[in-house]
Amino acid sequence: MLPVDFKIDSSTGVTLLSNAFIDHYMKDANEVQIKVYLYLLRSVSAGKTVDLNMLADDLNYPEREITRALRYWSNQGILSFRQDAALRVSGNDYYEGRISGIYLQNPQPVPFTAVSPRSTNPFPEELSSAHLAFNSVPQQQAKQPAAPMLPDPDSRKAGYTLNDLRQFKAQPENACLLIAAQQYLGKPLSEVQFRSLLFLSEGLSFSPELTDYLLQYCIGNGQKSFHYIEATALAWAEQGITTVEEAKTVTQPKPDPESSYIMNLLGRSGTPAPQESRLIHRWLHKYAFSMEMIEEACSRTVMAVENHRFTYAEKILKSWHEKGLHTLDEVNAADEAYHQAAYPKTESGSAARSRKSGFCNLESQQYDFLEIENKLVDN
Repeated sequence: MLPVDFKIDSSTGVTLLSNAFIDHYMKDANEVQIKVYLYLLRSVSAGKTVDLNMLADDLNYPEREITRALRYWSNQGILSFRQDAALRVSGNDYYEGRISGIYLQNPQPVPFTAVSPRSTNPFPEELSSAHLAFNSVPQQQAKQPAAPMLPDPDSRKAGYTLNDLRQFKAQPENACLLIAAQQYLGKPLSEVQFRSLLFLSEGLSFSPELTDYLLQYCIGNGQKSFHYIEATALAWAEQGITTVEEAKTVTQPKPDPESSYIMNLLGRSGTPAPQESRLIHRWLHKYAFSMEMIEEACSRTVMAVENHRFTYAEKILKSWHEKGLHTLDEVNAADEAYHQAAYPKTESGSAARSRKSGFCNLESQQYDFLEIENKLVDN
């Protein structure tokens, strides 16, 4: 039999994947975590700069799932990421400090009985210190330490006994906390909620004062679900927050100058709410509008509505974005085309159309307001 000539097209792009990752790390990771890692590895090999929004859009997962995947790999020690500001949580969305950089590290090779690895360095040298820049942050910044490992709330709470709950309640400072929690909720605590408060104290080492502030913050934002409260507490713990003062710095962040300016354009002051911050970020980065375009949208909003101005401005800017209008000249041309179609000229040349009243059949009289204005000025 003649030998088969086998070749590989050299023009085909290739992303190198560590054997150590396949042998050791991949088996315990879920679908999202694997996809995120492969996407980052592909971006490194292509020299591509990405951001959190791009990851979420390309992989079709919410940003909070992407962030959890990054945190998982950080805990595994094969990447670390850098964050700018601290965490804010609202509704079911996680508004964390903006991820500004990711540092991919070599997965440590481990012995594999089926196939022995040929090399102790599964990545080539140029990928050994690969660093993905987010939002154009310089790549030379040092990597951050991995986030601390936190206990699992469900398994920890399931192990609490009635004696554990009694001892927790017997402490004077905790008794005051339980009373305050019932006042915030407006009803007695259930056993499940009781166990959650014990978890915050025993599992996350939250002081009664920090737990009290956590309850005030979450319930004050309309979130009475203890699942949400636990998620917020875990996020704070991962950020290393241990005092009320540290918690206040992350729940009461100062808005950036652009956000403050846009708030003022819409007649608002103070710190934007999380949903408002998300809309502002969308206008500036996803829609990529200039401040001139945002000013025009805000001006139209203020003249049109008194309430729900962020929602109204979002409708305007989303419409412009979908129509591909990104300059004022394009917007004005589109407005003119719309008016020409909505109010076509009559045979006499007037731009206004004759309208009939529902109560009488008389045609409304046409006025030349420009001529009237000129006469008033002359007089």
